[in-house]
Amino acid sequence: MPIYEYSKDSPEFESIKTIILQNCDNICQGGEINYDYVDYSLDICDFVFVNFELFTLVGFAIVFDQQNEVYIDIICNLNKGNKSLQNRLYGMFFRQHGGKDIIDKIKEKGIAMGKTHVGLRALKPVISYYSHLGFTFPYSGHARRRIERIQEFRSLMIQFEELRKKMDELQQKHDDHNDEYSETPEETNLRRTFNQLSHMINNKLWDFYKRHQPGIYTEPDLRTSVGTEKHGKYKIISDLDSNGIKMIYPLQRKKTSSTRRRRTRRIHRNNSSRRSISDRRRTSRSR
Repeated sequence: MPIYEYSKDSPEFESIKTIILQNCDNICQGGEINYDYVDYSLDICDFVFVNFELFTLVGFAIVFDQQNEVYIDIICNLNKGNKSLQNRLYGMFFRQHGGKDIIDKIKEKGIAMGKTHVGLRALKPVISYYSHLGFTFPYSGHARRRIERIQEFRSLMIQFEELRKKMDELQQKHDDHNDEYSETPEETNLRRTFNQLSHMINNKLWDFYKRHQPGIYTEPDLRTSVGTEKHGKYKIISDLDSNGIKMIYPLQRKKTSSTRRRRTRRIHRNNSSRRSISDRRRTSRSR
């Protein structure tokens, strides 16, 4: 089944909203997005995009119309491994759509609306994923160096996730022994490495913010928190950790007939000017 779009004023919106709320906890399985926020976002959004398989909701996006951009506030889609057996069987015979397909539909919507870009806020684990899809930061900078930095960040995040599983196991030992558990030297070293890695990731995130986010030196509240408050950096890093960092996908507007006519006239003028120059050169040579 294709991905469907519903505007806030469409007659089907309320029923679609109910279906999303009934399934959002299952679809958004990372834990970063909760039911209350989905409910709040649905109340104030402009569009929703939904992905159905066998009449079962497996993905959705909540989208806002904001000046020059279409902004994706929430996007969730079930991975193949988390789908029901019925849906996995469906995937053996029919094409299954994923989060990228939902984003592609939103891009088409943005182009049709004459927007310049698609915007979202990417959490740390998915910054490299959105970069792979063509998203960049508002101040993109040198493309090759930016992508290299994002790949370095991705490598750190992979190591971090692996260590976090081990740290969860270590914390469970402490909980089982009422925090009287005595760590081995290897476990103490693991904790130290984990903290160092976390610090490195925060510094990389801060670097992304300073290099690529708008307003850091122009908005008074940010200038105050960064420049005069000692804890300003950590406050912003905490916000980036919770709410993500702004990323955009530039859109190419469709060429209208008037645009094509202007381009055709420009080509004709250029050709005529080249011909007149050539004629003058031939005349001068003949003399």
